[in-house]
Amino acid sequence: MQALPGRPLPIGVEVTPDGANVAVVSGSADSATLCLFDEDGEEIRVRLPECVGYVWHGYLPDIGPGTRYGFRVNGGPVKRARRRGIPLAVSHAVWRRHRAF
Repeated sequence: MQALPGRPLPIGVEVTPDGANVAVVSGSADSATLCLFDEDGEEIRVRLPECVGYVWHGYLPDIGPGTRYGFRVNGGPVKRARRRGIPLAVSHAVWRRHRAF
């Protein structure tokens, strides 16, 4: 699955008749990934392709209400800490939030 170009606003998930626009804010991220979860808890990762003004965003066709999701946001202070050799930084490299829209 691949995200199409979306819109940076509104922040969050906006369900449309054909899919969903997804936008998440991170002032220090190098990348953002939407994680979709099926009924068995299997994770499908979809990279958000665009960033405008600290808002990572994309559009996913054929996604609708009831879809379980989370975000992985990578980069920023954690990335800089890893470069300095701080070992615990890896455990803080991923922020995850699970919801259903």
